[in-house]
Amino acid sequence: MEENQIVNQMNTKKKLKLWQWISIGIVAIILLILIIAAVNSKAPSQEEEYINSAKALILNPEEKLEVGEAFDDFFSDGEWSVKDTIDNRNYVSFVGNANFKDEDVEVEITFPLTEKDDEFEVQLSYLSINGEKAEEDVLNSLLYEIGGEGTIGVNGKKIEDTLYSSTDFITESDAIIAVGNLTEVKSLVKSPESLEITIVSRPDVNDEKPVYVIKTGDMDANIDYFEITVDALSGVIININQLVEQKEEVTINGITAEEAINLSKRLPSYTDLVENGDTFSAPRIYEGSWIIDISRPNGIAEGSIIIDENKTVSFMYPNGDVDEVTPYGALDNTQQNQGKSVGNGFLSEDEISEIAWQDPVTSNIDSPSIEVKFINYPTEKIPYYKVQVGDFSIDSYYTFIIDAYTGEIIDIGSE
Repeated sequence: MEENQIVNQMNTKKKLKLWQWISIGIVAIILLILIIAAVNSKAPSQEEEYINSAKALILNPEEKLEVGEAFDDFFSDGEWSVKDTIDNRNYVSFVGNANFKDEDVEVEITFPLTEKDDEFEVQLSYLSINGEKAEEDVLNSLLYEIGGEGTIGVNGKKIEDTLYSSTDFITESDAIIAVGNLTEVKSLVKSPESLEITIVSRPDVNDEKPVYVIKTGDMDANIDYFEITVDALSGVIININQLVEQKEEVTINGITAEEAINLSKRLPSYTDLVENGDTFSAPRIYEGSWIIDISRPNGIAEGSIIIDENKTVSFMYPNGDVDEVTPYGALDNTQQNQGKSVGNGFLSEDEISEIAWQDPVTSNIDSPSIEVKFINYPTEKIPYYKVQVGDFSIDSYYTFIIDAYTGEIIDIGSE
């Protein structure tokens, strides 16, 4: 009897130990589940928060389409990341591959992050295609292709479907070059420097036939010659419309720029300047006179020819000194007016020549070929003749400065 009681007690102890192990196992499993749940419920990192905010942007409100979902459907091999700008500002970057405008491209779209009220805002901003920055209208065009009608663009407004983007057009420079190469244009301008090309209108992404409209003319002649239409997609010249418009011509007391050029040739040394290879600028206006700047072949300034409102021509050195004053109608290198008076009460050329001939220094010139050459003629402001007497073939002569009213010799120089 006692022996049976002892056996029953031992079996009871064994049963209690088994249930203890089962309880421990159950508790362990529950703890493991709780640990896994705690790990999975851990708050996302700052980087994940930025990326999730970018993905949650609404691309198409009408379809309740978010950026993340739309990008996953449109792009392949998409990758999201957070980067820093040079000034340490964060932005979200998405890189993916897609077929855009019938071309396989790698696209990067960025979302700048802006802090506001201790939080941050994220927005679409920048697009690059195959490493090259694209314009805003190209980004909008891509977004429209991704999100369809009702898509919101970079500026926060609904994107309207466009026929083209700016990258479809040739550049303004290419359009101008196409016009400048036209034979019709080249044949009517005096020089390449005088060709004036102005873009009147530019193509629009919604135009069925996008074109550049360009006006060309000759700046020197102040004439518009052509209005030319250029296909913005191919660069082909579509139309050439010849114009008859004559711009209002600038004059000084009726003297045009072209007449000023002709008057400048009256300067006594004009032929020498040309023979020296000097270059002459287009006439410009300064203080009521036409000015033609002259440069030596090496580019150094030679001086300027001045044509005033009375058609008097003179030469001004770079230091401001004025020489070779030649009133209109006076003797120059194209006229022979010897013996005539230049007016305003001045002594005549014959009288001035006689005064120079009679001066004793003239007898010092040892040559049978002595002649008189008038360099400057008097004006009311500068009433003096400048005359050279001698043999110019051997550069042996004297230069006289003579008062145009009295005939008094003011100065004599020799060469």
